[in-house]
Amino acid sequence: MSSQEIPTEARAVKEILKSMGVTEHEPRVINQLLDFVYRYTADILQDAEAFAEHAGNPKGEVELEDVMLAIQLSASTSFVAPPPMEMLQDLAEQRNKQPLPQLSNRHGLLLPAEDHCLTKPTYQVAVPEELAPTSGVEGEPQSGADT
Repeated sequence: MSSQEIPTEARAVKEILKSMGVTEHEPRVINQLLDFVYRYTADILQDAEAFAEHAGNPKGEVELEDVMLAIQLSASTSFVAPPPMEMLQDLAEQRNKQPLPQLSNRHGLLLPAEDHCLTKPTYQVAVPEELAPTSGVEGEPQSGADT
């Protein structure tokens, strides 16, 4: 596609990416960013119309203050600022103080203890009474058996 066939909004997104130092990207990145821009703009305008209506403006008449309020609302609820670097470093130090578990010298697949394995049978075999031995010692004939 030549640059004349690309929509104006897509060219603007490409220029923004270029200004941020992004020189290579997949073509679908432009489409995804355009989708985000369209949804974000529609949400802002919808909120601004609600604020304008609440302020008593005629339906469809949105003022700059309504748009600014909608942007502030969206920024405070939709986007989360990353935690401060100092806090992340403190968390990393705390985590790194804990030693790693020792590796075993065994080779092959290491399984947890048998009590924690999902392959452990969860049933007990019940022997019917007529087949259960009555004497305390296995292998001895029961009383009354043919001899």
